[in-house]
Amino acid sequence: MKLFTGIPGVLLLLALACSPKNEEVQTSHIETEKADSVADSIATTVKDGTATARPHETPALPLPQPVLQLLASRYPGWKEPVLLDIAKENASGKAQGPLTVQADFNGDTLQDIALQIQHGQDVVIMALLQDSGSWQLHELKKDILFNDRGTYKSPYHLYLTQTGEQLYNYDSNKNFTTEHDAVSVSISNSTITYLYEGNKFKAYETE
Repeated sequence: MKLFTGIPGVLLLLALACSPKNEEVQTSHIETEKADSVADSIATTVKDGTATARPHETPALPLPQPVLQLLASRYPGWKEPVLLDIAKENASGKAQGPLTVQADFNGDTLQDIALQIQHGQDVVIMALLQDSGSWQLHELKKDILFNDRGTYKSPYHLYLTQTGEQLYNYDSNKNFTTEHDAVSVSISNSTITYLYEGNKFKAYETE
C-alpha cells in the first residue's frame, strides 16, 4: 500500500502511531422518531416529483430520511468529505466505501450504516444502527482534516469486513473471526476494524 510522502505524510503517520490500539470506542446513543417512509436518497421529492437537495447534503450519499434528520441535528452544516488521492487509490477494489458502508453490524438482520462526513474542519466517522425505524448513532472516530494546499480532505477510506472473515489482531497477536459484519477504517498502511460487541463498537488494529 502506498505511503504519504513528505512532511505532511510524516505528520499523519506520527499521529497515527500515537493512537490507542484495541480501544473501546466512546459512543453516544441518539434515537430519532420513527418515520412512515424512508427516502431512497438525500434528495427530497416535492409534490410535483421534482427532486431537491438540501444545502448541507449531497446526492452522492444515499441515506434514509431519519438518518438525515439525525445528522442535521447532531452535526449542523455537515457535508460529504473530499478524499485525498491516496485514500481513493487505496480504496480501489475494496467492498463498498470509501464514504459509506451498509451492512448488519449487530446481527439483528437489519441494515445498518457507517459513514464519514466533514463537519467544519474535522472528519467524523460513525456507525448508525437501525432499530425498528429509529437509529442509534455511535461516533467511532474524529480527526482533523488534512489541509491539501488550502482544501481540507479526508485521508481515510471505509470498507466492509463481512461476517466470518478471519483477521489478525496486532494488539493480541492472534487471529480471530468476525461474528458480524464490521466496518474497517483505513489510513495509509494502517487499518482499524470496528466490531460491535457488548452493545458498543470496539476497535481492533487489523493491518
